[in-house]
Amino acid sequence: MSDSNFYNWFDDLSPKLQIRKDSFYKIFQYLDKMPDPIIIVETGCLRIKNNFSDGQSTLLFDKYTQFRKNNSKVFTVDIDPNATKVCSENVSKQVSIHTGDSVNYLNELTKDFIEKKIDVSLFYLDSFDCDWKAPEQSAQHHLKELVSIKKILKK
Repeated sequence: MSDSNFYNWFDDLSPKLQIRKDSFYKIFQYLDKMPDPIIIVETGCLRIKNNFSDGQSTLLFDKYTQFRKNNSKVFTVDIDPNATKVCSENVSKQVSIHTGDSVNYLNELTKDFIEKKIDVSLFYLDSFDCDWKAPEQSAQHHLKELVSIKKILKK
């Protein structure tokens, strides 16, 4: 997939993203400036096919890494085995999918990436939907995710 093919694909699909369209466009513009390989780590994976109102980031990242090639890869984790099953049916082999707790997964991935000297291009931490009536649990979980990747965060 060439640069123009990715953006043609994204432009066709982006209206389905609604208010998230601009954010994803900015993410891809940011990644365009990054050196290969592009390594994306995501928590919370695609869980419902074609559910563009609140999902599909795994699909978008997969298509982008296919465009970038050169060993670019997506690493994603979800605690729900049904979600990881659906995800695996809708993305390429460039996506490494893990079923389990995101904090534990990120701790292990951090150790592995340090050992292998792998730099992460983008972290997309989106594993715990916020209940606006009681946001503390989601906030605490995301803070734990952030702390677990602290050693491999770059400026």
